[in-house]
Amino acid sequence: MILEELFSTMNAFRKYVPGIESNVSFDELSSSAGSAKKRVVNIISLGVYNRIIKDEKEALESLKSAIANYVAYKQVPFDAIKNRKANIDVYKYEQEALQRNYMENYYNSMDTLIQELNQEKAEDWTSTKYYKLLEELPVQTTEDFDSLYPIDSSYLFFFRCIPLQKEAFDDHIKSYYNRASEKEDIKDALKRALVKWTISIALLRFDILEFPVTIRNLFSESKASRNGKDEESRMLELSSQLRNEASDSLNAIDLLLSEKNIDICTQTSFNESDDKIILLP
Repeated sequence: MILEELFSTMNAFRKYVPGIESNVSFDELSSSAGSAKKRVVNIISLGVYNRIIKDEKEALESLKSAIANYVAYKQVPFDAIKNRKANIDVYKYEQEALQRNYMENYYNSMDTLIQELNQEKAEDWTSTKYYKLLEELPVQTTEDFDSLYPIDSSYLFFFRCIPLQKEAFDDHIKSYYNRASEKEDIKDALKRALVKWTISIALLRFDILEFPVTIRNLFSESKASRNGKDEESRMLELSSQLRNEASDSLNAIDLLLSEKNIDICTQTSFNESDDKIILLP
């Protein structure tokens, strides 16, 4: 039902994913279609999804492409099993390359879809949970986020990171904003620290395929023989690096916001037993 309401025939479906098996039917894709719709609806909401299907034309093309490519991405392992049973050789690197390409198409389509929704600013879109959260956050647009840390102007990645940005803001940055008042230069530094902390959290929670190319290129994702442990280790390393950079920035901002000009670092000014400091009355 999900695919039938978007595509009239399998040929119409293949227009968006030409590499899919020619003998596949809508019935075989129904389970993958459910996962695709849930993923999209979680971001744009069910109301916006239904409205696009009924009323929109430009946004509908992006929605169709996103759904079709995510369905194809989920279908790759099932096709591999089918081919193996038919004694057709299946190579892991080909399977991974197909999935990466489908996911790349899905992300590009979702980027376009969210950009169109942002420009349109329909009431059902601006009332979604993700959009409402933006009103509470310092970094409110993809362009601002991209200027602070390059994400290939990915609208999808920015929206996926909104809950993470809120988490980082509430837990680490909010108190500094209250103290910064009208000091715009400090607020800009706080935004950069916030963005780094947000990506640091994303590296711990997202799959590497979900990141923009600029960040994915830091890993060995494009190689035919991928080492999962090395990739995970590099993600943890980058996450820790960004978190440390954000913490260092906050420490520097803390000094700037201090009422007294103290030129020593409070985190290293602890007395040690070998200091031989004698205090006289």
